[in-house]
Amino acid sequence: MSRAYSLLKATLITVTVGLALTGCPNNSRIVLLVGPDQLNFGVEADELVFSVAKSNTDITMPPFVVVSGSPGIELLDCTSPNDGCVSTGPADPIQVRVRVDRSLMEVGANVGSIRVEAQGIVTQFVDTVAIAAPVVADFEVDNRVPVANEDITFTDNSSIVPGWEIIEWSWDFGDGRTSTDQNPNLLSYPVDGSYTVSLTITATDGSNTQTHTARREDFIIVGDRVAPTAIFTVSDTKPFADDIIQFTDTSAQGTSPIVLWEWRFGDGKISREQTPSHAYLTGGQFDVYLQVVTAHGFDEVIEVGLIT
Repeated sequence: MSRAYSLLKATLITVTVGLALTGCPNNSRIVLLVGPDQLNFGVEADELVFSVAKSNTDITMPPFVVVSGSPGIELLDCTSPNDGCVSTGPADPIQVRVRVDRSLMEVGANVGSIRVEAQGIVTQFVDTVAIAAPVVADFEVDNRVPVANEDITFTDNSSIVPGWEIIEWSWDFGDGRTSTDQNPNLLSYPVDGSYTVSLTITATDGSNTQTHTARREDFIIVGDRVAPTAIFTVSDTKPFADDIIQFTDTSAQGTSPIVLWEWRFGDGKISREQTPSHAYLTGGQFDVYLQVVTAHGFDEVIEVGLIT
C-alpha cells in the first residue's frame, strides 16, 4: 500500500535574531544586509543565490559564515572563516550559492532556514522553501536471490502527498515481462542470471499528473543458493596480557547477506559483533572460532592455537 506523508508547514519560519557575545564591541555598529530573505526553490529550481553585505564602510568586518540545518540544503560558499567572505560595504555584496537535493527531503513542502553569522554581529536568517516531488516510486521484493522458478512477490512502497492518488503502475522485470498490477505476486524467473527491475507510477491530483520511476540495477539474482564462507583476520597473534586485539570478519557472504556472527576466543568469552575487539587476561595458547550464518546456510572456521 502506498504511504502518504504529511506536508510540512508551508508558512515561513519565524526569524529569531540572536546576538553573539564574543568579538569586538564596535561590531555592534555593523548590520548584515541579507537579500533576498527567502529562497523559494519551488518544484524545479536546483540552485539559487543570496547576497550578504555589511551596512558600515568604516568599520572592519570579520569574515561571515553560512550554516544550514535543513536536510537537502547544500551551501556552496562561505561555509568557513577560511573562505574569507568579507564585505567592504553595502555596495560590495558577497554572493552565496545554495543548492537543493530533493532526494534528501520529505515528499511535499520542505521549509527551513540558513543562518548568516559573523563574530560579534547580529545573526541573520534566510528562509528556504523547496517542494519535493508529490510522488516518489519505491518497491521491495520478498526474496532478491531466488532459485530458478521460485515464486517471489513484489510490493509497491511508493509515497504520495495528500490530495494525490496513484492511478497507474508499470513494472518491468528485466526479462521482457511487464505488469500493471500494484503488487505483482507469484512471479518466477526460469533462467539463472541478474535482472534489473523498474517501477513507474503515475499519479494525479485531479487536474495534474506526474510520473516517477524507481530503477534497481541487478536487483534480482537467480541461481543456486551459495552458503557463506567464514574467514577472518586478527591484528596480533602474539599479544601481551591485557593487549586489545582486533578481530576482523572478511567472510564471503555467498548469495545472501550474513545476519549472524559468533566468535569464540578460546578463553570462555564469546562475541556476536561482526568485528569485535578482545583482550586476553592471561598468557597461554588460544583457539579462535568464527561462525557466520545467512538465509542460505552457514559456515564455521577454527584457527587452533592462533593466539599465543
